[in-house]
Amino acid sequence: MLTVEFLRVALILTHLLAFAVAICLVLREDIRLLMSRRLNLEELQATAHNLTLALIALFVTGALLVWVDTGFDPAVMATKPKLLAKFTVVGVLTLNGLILHFVIFPRLARSEGTDLGALPYFAAALGAVSSVSWIFASFLGVAKPLTESFGYLGFITLYAEVLAAGVLFATIVLGPHVRRLILAEQRGDPFARLLTLRRAGGRVIGNAFQQPVFR
Repeated sequence: MLTVEFLRVALILTHLLAFAVAICLVLREDIRLLMSRRLNLEELQATAHNLTLALIALFVTGALLVWVDTGFDPAVMATKPKLLAKFTVVGVLTLNGLILHFVIFPRLARSEGTDLGALPYFAAALGAVSSVSWIFASFLGVAKPLTESFGYLGFITLYAEVLAAGVLFATIVLGPHVRRLILAEQRGDPFARLLTLRRAGGRVIGNAFQQPVFR
């Protein structure tokens, strides 16, 4: 019995650590996107890759926790609405990640010219799905006191409402911003080029001073 409890505590700790890493990555990328002058696709893909690893860790530790608590008994799991809501959010995150990896990122890499169509708005909407879902998953983690009053339908209704609001905001407000970032990446940000030139100039001047005067 003690061994099972120790295993459960270890799984919860690993689960929380993986979730902490994931939510930090999401918030950092959101802030970076809002403050950037151009879209850095390599950084986005690196963050998405790290989020995928965190999601895998969460899936494995979560599945083991479900096994410890329920033995994967459908009758027992059906009595846990918060757990079923978590399954739903994880499913949305997984589908959203697949669309980003196999649809949006390749199209962003191939995008050329000013005729981007709806791509920036789709990218912004899917980014909102990711951010809202991760934040709602954190809410579910502390929502045990609300389980009896909400139930599965209450949690999912709230999730759908928050998700719709996030996607609508991202599409209307952030979509044009993402479009500007994509166009800036295509033509090259003059501020970024100036910074690069200044750094390069500094290296040239430094190297000149390092050269011996007499040979």
